[in-house]
Amino acid sequence: MTFTQQEAFRNVLIQRYPNIPLEALDSIVDREAGRMGNARLKPTSYVPLAIASVAGYVRHRMTNYDALLTRYMRHIARDRVRKDVDAIIIAWS
Repeated sequence: MTFTQQEAFRNVLIQRYPNIPLEALDSIVDREAGRMGNARLKPTSYVPLAIASVAGYVRHRMTNYDALLTRYMRHIARDRVRKDVDAIIIAWS
């Protein structure tokens, strides 16, 4: 992503998740900016990217999802953390 794209994506994240902590915001923007394919994204793709990125961030960084993956299949691990992920996302919205 170019700097302009990063700023546009950051703005989408802030609009959709106004209570997102700055650390999470910066981490998500940095991660997505570093992905090669995202440089070609159109601004209309920023909302779905924001939704997926925030869910992934919360799931991996704020729950025990990764530990559950060592014992369960992905869909089971996701089901086990879904309520926690949803609660955090709602709090950030």
